[in-house]
Amino acid sequence: MSMIKLAAGIAAAVALACSAQAEPLKAMGLQASFPCQTKQAKQPVKTPIGNIPVTTYRCSAGDYAYYVAISDYPKSYIAKRTIAASLQDAITGASDNVKGHVRSNHPFDLGKAPGRDAVIDVSSDKMTVHMRVFFVGDRQYQVMVLAPEKAENAKPVTDFLGSVKIET
Repeated sequence: MSMIKLAAGIAAAVALACSAQAEPLKAMGLQASFPCQTKQAKQPVKTPIGNIPVTTYRCSAGDYAYYVAISDYPKSYIAKRTIAASLQDAITGASDNVKGHVRSNHPFDLGKAPGRDAVIDVSSDKMTVHMRVFFVGDRQYQVMVLAPEKAENAKPVTDFLGSVKIET
């Protein structure tokens, strides 16, 4: 399975057909320094609570794939769930989508945005996913890098994850 296909599975099989250049992430409240030209896709993703609009940005360089997914949840859903439970659902969903194993999962806030940092091993593809997920209001941000096995802290991964800024 290619890195791009794996990234698509993480975000609930978001379509791979994308425009040539992504629109600025800043308009969606996030900044990230991708090391390659990004492609963008927008589509609703079917979830247990109905279709959720998802905007994705992705690119790949060498052995790494970089990925951001931004989802706007209904206010009624957010009102019924705790942020902690919603963040954990994102980690569990990502792991389930790639048939991976969560090796680490801990709180990781970005400024005022509550979040989680997780490492998911995908042994069938000899890959590791290092992801961070955050909520600001009813908007969820998933930021991830698909890397070679056990390379979750390699410089390309830490550079990308470290470049992320969220407007709260």
